[in-house]
Formats: sequence, structure tokens, C-alpha cells
Amino acid sequence: MPLKIPNLDNKTYDELTDRLITSIPKFSDNWTNFNPSDPGITILELLAYVSDTLLYRINWVPYQTYVNFLKMLVGVVTDDDLKKRGDVKLDDVKLDNVIYDALKPPSHDNPCCNEYVDYDRQLLNVLKILIRVEAAKPQEIPLHELQKVAIEYINCCYRSVTKEDFVSLAIDATRSPNGDIGKVKRAVVLQKKIPPETLDIRIVTDTDDRDKYDKLTLQVQQFLDIRKLIGTRLKVQEPEYTSLTIKVVVKLTADANKNETTKIITECILAYLASVRNETQKRILEEEYISPAEEGRDINGWDYGRDLYVYDIYNLVNKVVGVEEVKEVVFDNTNSNKKTVTGLIDIKEDDIIIKNI
Repeated sequence: MPLKIPNLDNKTYDELTDRLITSIPKFSDNWTNFNPSDPGITILELLAYVSDTLLYRINWVPYQTYVNFLKMLVGVVTDDDLKKRGDVKLDDVKLDNVIYDALKPPSHDNPCCNEYVDYDRQLLNVLKILIRVEAAKPQEIPLHELQKVAIEYINCCYRSVTKEDFVSLAIDATRSPNGDIGKVKRAVVLQKKIPPETLDIRIVTDTDDRDKYDKLTLQVQQFLDIRKLIGTRLKVQEPEYTSLTIKVVVKLTADANKNETTKIITECILAYLASVRNETQKRILEEEYISPAEEGRDINGWDYGRDLYVYDIYNLVNKVVGVEEVKEVVFDNTNSNKKTVTGLIDIKEDDIIIKNI
């Protein structure tokens, strides 16, 4: 909820004068002449005028304050910084004419900035209007234009501050065309508690793109480095995977179709343990079997680093229509009730064996 800006200029000259005059008896019984011709009243009127002027000035945010606030938002300290940060043709309104070198990662062949996304455009709008302000006469640019670009920039997600910001921006880093590097489908933020505190960001892509993690991590790292706050340490890495095989022994209901039910059980387990869930897998879990969101879990994929228990699979398979009872669940052909997971679970359809009795 935004803070309400108080109105400090809430007293008029007449109200201030009347208040001063009515307070005279509190301080002196001998002052009885309240006519405007009285020298004391003249002094009070002068003080009321000064107070009225001061209240007006205090309540009014100066134009230059707005300009300085915009500079602070985009990290511009001096006019020289502004000239280095942008080059705009003032007679052309196209954003393509804005050259913002801070948006370009150190590696100039990095394709992540081939196409500006929304919050980059808002940043460029701020730089553009700042350059117009510097080139124009004092207060020639209307104040409402400064306020508009400031609000639009603040409302967009450019700076990485919260955990949600890092997740969103890590995914956005590959939203623009980037050749055959692949796309980040999910991001997980882990915070190491041992000094120095570092944000460990694990990016997750499709199974078919796992050989491209080297390029992806570099691209996301560079994308976030220019958006993080000063002093924030972060490292973008590929996730760790734990391989797994599962054997499930079930007893089906009398009217269940064996092949169809077996297929549904397999799809359900794959959706439940997926590193990145597609929309079909989310629908399977949310509408038909189990909702990770209701359990406080990540709806986008298996919780990073969460161990798997046989009871999870028992609970999951028991909800499949056509299953009367789950007889047994076995991990990796062992008798353990728990599978220690380092990162995410690497499991394919061939790793799941469903046996009907």
C-alpha cells in the first residue's frame, strides 16, 4: 500500500492571521486593540505571510528534485555520466536510436540484448527524457512527463531486489531471440548462509537443452549483473540432478483399463517429479490428482533439493482413478523409504515400472 503524501500547505493566510490574533489573550491581558492599525497586529500579519509562504514552498517538490530522482533511478550521477550512458537524436522518437552501453554485457557477441524487453524500454525512456532535460531550457519539459516516466520505470521489474525479481529476470534473460542457446524455463534462488553470503541461482531448461548450460549460465549471469543492487553477490549455475528409478506395484479396480491406467500413473509420476512442468503436467496435478500449490510446494517443478519419500508416491498413485490399492513402491531396487535428492530429479518414462496384480 503506497504512503499517502501529506498536504503541508493546509492553512491559508487568513486562517494563520486569525489564529495568531485569537491566541493573544493567552499571552497578554493588556493587549486589547486588535485593529489592523495596531503595530502588533501588523507584525502578526507579517509573520502569517511568512508562514504561508514557507508552507507553500515546503509543500512543493522542486522541479530539479524530480530530475535528480530520475538520475538516481538509473544510476546517473553527473552530466558526464549521462552523456556516456546514452546517445539520443532528439528529433527522432524511436527507441532504437538510444545506445545504452550498460545494457551490453562485457562479451559483445552475447546475443541476450538483441531485442529490448519491456523494462529495458522503460529504462531507455528515462535516459531519453533526462537528455532532453539537459538540452532544454530550465523546466521546459513538463513536470507530468517526468512523473510519468518515473512511475512507469518503478512499476516495471528492472532491478533485482527480491527473490521473485531474480527468478523473473533469470527467465526473461533468454526471452529475446538468442539463436540456438535455448531458453530458461525455471529459476531457483538459493541463499548460502555461510559468509560471504551469495545468491546461488540455478537455472533450469528443457531436457533436450542440457548440453547448452554453459552458454545459458553466462548469458543469465551477465543479464543479472547489471540489474542487481550494489553489494549483491550472485552466481548462476546449472542445477544438479539425481537419477532415479521407481517400481510401483498396484492393484487395480475391476473395471479399470490396465493399459490406460498404467499410462496415467506413469504420466502422473513424471509430472510430479518433473524439473520443469509444462501446462499439461500442471493440469494433471492440479485438476486430477494433487496440487503442489496446496502443499506449499513449487507448482513449476520439483522443489529443489527436496528429498523424495515412498509415501509421496503412495499418496500420488492412490488418487489415480482405477487404482484400488498401492501395494509397494521401490526406489532404485533398494529397500529404502527415502531417496536423497541433490538438486532435481532426473527421471524418464523408461525409469518407471508399473506392475499390476
